[in-house]
Amino acid sequence: MLKLLLLFFFYNNALFKNSDAYNLSSLLEKMNIELLELNKISAKIEWESANNNSLSIINKKIKFYKLRAEWKLKWCNLFSKFNKIDEIIEEKMIYYLCRGAKYSPKESEKLIYLSDKLIEIYQSKKICRIENNNEKCYHGETGLKNIMKISKNESELRWAWTSWRNEMSDVKKIYLQTINLQNKGSNKNGYKNTGEIWREEMNMINVENLADKLWNDIKNFYQLLHAVVRFKLAKKYPDFIDPIGPIPAHLLNDLWSQNWIGLIDIIFPNSTDTLDITKKLLDKKYTVIDMAKHAEDFYMSIGFPRMTDEFWNNSIMTRVNETNSNCHGTAVNMFEKNDFRIMGCFNVNEEDFHVIHHEMGHVQYYMAYEEQPPIFRNGINSAFQESIGDAISLGVMTPQHLQRLGLASDKILTHDFIILLRQALAKIPQIPYALAMEKWRWRLFEGNINPQNLNDAWWKIYHDFMGIKPQETRHNYFDPTAKFHVVSNTPYIRYFFAYFLQFQIFEGMCKVAITGKIKNDENFYIPLHKCDIYGSKKSGQYAKTVMEMGSSLGVTEALFRLTGSTNYSSESLLKYFEPVVKYLQSEIEHFNIPIGWN
Repeated sequence: MLKLLLLFFFYNNALFKNSDAYNLSSLLEKMNIELLELNKISAKIEWESANNNSLSIINKKIKFYKLRAEWKLKWCNLFSKFNKIDEIIEEKMIYYLCRGAKYSPKESEKLIYLSDKLIEIYQSKKICRIENNNEKCYHGETGLKNIMKISKNESELRWAWTSWRNEMSDVKKIYLQTINLQNKGSNKNGYKNTGEIWREEMNMINVENLADKLWNDIKNFYQLLHAVVRFKLAKKYPDFIDPIGPIPAHLLNDLWSQNWIGLIDIIFPNSTDTLDITKKLLDKKYTVIDMAKHAEDFYMSIGFPRMTDEFWNNSIMTRVNETNSNCHGTAVNMFEKNDFRIMGCFNVNEEDFHVIHHEMGHVQYYMAYEEQPPIFRNGINSAFQESIGDAISLGVMTPQHLQRLGLASDKILTHDFIILLRQALAKIPQIPYALAMEKWRWRLFEGNINPQNLNDAWWKIYHDFMGIKPQETRHNYFDPTAKFHVVSNTPYIRYFFAYFLQFQIFEGMCKVAITGKIKNDENFYIPLHKCDIYGSKKSGQYAKTVMEMGSSLGVTEALFRLTGSTNYSSESLLKYFEPVVKYLQSEIEHFNIPIGWN
């Protein structure tokens, strides 16, 4: 099939030689038909690659993407001959097809090879040490992430944190080659650098300025959280914490210092007596499939369709290969009727319970826009794509729903502050983490970082935004590649905006569930973290009507339909966490805790 399609697309040039015989509408129709077939091939290759990235699959991928780049170039050259395009929808189709980098076949081949090499190294790394006189090896990110989340031993945390970064520093040269290749492709299509392409995908102007504004809106909240966390950590690790300085990154119980929920018992002692979702899942003998079934049930309760038979038959939810399988939770659209999947190395715990809800949100998005022309079978932008599942997860984490599932006792209905504090520790540090990563990468693409000081620049920006630091100097290492999204060259600004958008969408769903409308009502008030949308078909339907439009709908219109506002806003997030802000302020006042860092 692959060979026949490629022969048809690339060696039958009759269409391109006689394009005057076609009007623009018919050309776009033909392009969409071909694009759908290409997407099917691409999805199959990527699925194979994610589960067993053999040399034959890599070669197949290189061949396919070289020819796909040629296909895109021919169509874009053809469409460039149309001087006037009257229909906005046709103009948008051409814009989506032709934006982005432009690579020569040789550049495309090299970039695919190097990118696959980076991911292969990341997924196959093992970190070993001697335990009880025997060598114990941990499977890279997955194994070390568990140590980082659970351990409260400073030396063990430092070992896991440092070992992973030392090992992944080896790929610096390959990574920088991919940066140069991406910039070359960007330049060829009129962009100054690849950072411009990444920001363009958000489909709005002044992305960096808007990100800075949103960050400034919640910066004070983050600094309050940072101050209380540092104060509590100083009691736990007095020899390692400066009470007015940045926090050593390895002490935040996360491999990347972006999710601090592992600190909950240090920040709020005995909190697991009130809420321990992982323990409840294990006590109730949940399986990974059970968690997925509960996620499906929530979506169905608010009017979304059930997962397809193909989803249950083809998804991979536990590790199938010790070295080469993709363990990152991922949702996949196979572009075949009803064939939507997720993959990941999930375990029965709270984190993966939320990840499955998140990934199922992607699948619901795929299902919603399945009838759109192939060029529009995408999210409005990647932040919208990320936000749907996270908005639903906010609904899952209401005290009523946790009690309904038996994942919390009846006590949670009157002692729900612990839910909010856990949510704050899990979500708020992600915001400066995401922005700092993108600021560093944008500057790297621009050539505005001294090549001799790449790691120093990385830690400088994380110091400034997050108030964290490495325990020891890291000048001779390259720590960015300890993060999968850096290795895979996945833009991360989507997650920054999604952390605001998910709260906006959830508040919109809450209003629809209770009042039946999205329009703001001054008389409407409910503590947002207590808004139980389970069973509200109206709230799901209002979101689904936007999702069904795919990327044919503009950002402003989508925001208005979903939130009642035309702008990204921090208001819903701050409303949700208002009790946490008050708690942090009272702790700081009571203990005279310093805010900020040297």
